Amino acid sequence: MSTTKPDPAELDFSAVTWEKSPFSGGNDNCVEFGVVGGFVAVRDSKRPEQTPCSTPAPRSRP
Repeated sequence: MSTTKPDPAELDFSAVTWEKSPFSGGNDNCVEFGVVGGFVAVRDSKRPEQTPCSTPAPRSRP
């Protein structure tokens, strides 16, 4: 798994299953997250057309 920040142009966000954060509080100020290619992507639910931010997914503990 890569630990460097990916170039968003190299990731295919079209197949991501987006989930709303439970910390969004049920109002319109929501963030959504999903996993793509070993990275966690985060986007603003009001602006899904914008390129999401991404970071390496955490490794699971043994």
